[in-house]
Amino acid sequence: MSDSIVTERKSVKTACRIVTELNIGAHISLGLRPRKTVELAAQAGLRSMQIFASSPGAWKPPVARPEFNREFRASRAEFGVDPVYIHAIYLINLASADPLLLQRSKSSLIATLHAAVGLGAAGVITHLGSHAGRGFSAVVPAVSAALVEILRRTPEGVDLVLENSAGAGGLLGSRVDELGTLVHAAGSPERLKVALDTAHLFAAGWDLCDPHAVHLLVTEVEHHISLDRLVVLHANDSAQPRGSRRDRHAPIGEGHIGIEGFRALMGEEAFRSIPWILETPALDRRAEEVNALQVLSAQTLELEAVHGP
Repeated sequence: MSDSIVTERKSVKTACRIVTELNIGAHISLGLRPRKTVELAAQAGLRSMQIFASSPGAWKPPVARPEFNREFRASRAEFGVDPVYIHAIYLINLASADPLLLQRSKSSLIATLHAAVGLGAAGVITHLGSHAGRGFSAVVPAVSAALVEILRRTPEGVDLVLENSAGAGGLLGSRVDELGTLVHAAGSPERLKVALDTAHLFAAGWDLCDPHAVHLLVTEVEHHISLDRLVVLHANDSAQPRGSRRDRHAPIGEGHIGIEGFRALMGEEAFRSIPWILETPALDRRAEEVNALQVLSAQTLELEAVHGP
């Protein structure tokens, strides 16, 4: 962690002790001891969580584990970890021209949404897949129909959350208006929500280091999607430069977005009011990343207390 972050941490030590409004979480492997995992997460300062319900690189559906689920829900209530989101497997492609792959994708999401009920998760976050050169507009009808079917065949109370992409290889959702188009084409159902990944936004061309650009991003989300549908921010620095269209995460403050980029994001209430889920690869650095975000949150609250939002 840089000297500047350490200095800032000391300067706002008192403010960090008061509580920040930011809900910081992380993607965590539950293993076989959910209570211990949740306890350690809470001790690290995490207030929310993202998990896999099954192996992310396989088509195997989540396994029903009633006792495991009860322990997980009880431990979350005990330690105040909420909300929890499940990340869908990485094989999903709702834009595929292959009927078998499309059916597998729908079935996997349906099974995972059912599993979310048992785990007490708020929803399932999914990548949308690639149009494989056919173009975005060509796949909108099929993707929106798949979204409608998935929601129709799953319980109320759990959301299906569409994640933006970095844009390489025809991946859907690299643009805010694309996500909005899919939501509206599916009939704007209440359970269809959106998650934004900061590294993906940056790779797709958004200059998150510029507060004006970040404010414009909020405006675009409100215009094309509605801020009410924005439920999660995946807080990841980018190991690749802006506009690279490559999805490579870096620890907070050590990538091309940098601390100032996350400070700009923190300045927007629309982002600060939703959970920030860390997905960065350096698991041994999690406590430092959480602390860095807590510092920024405390500073933002101090500035707003003095100058107003």
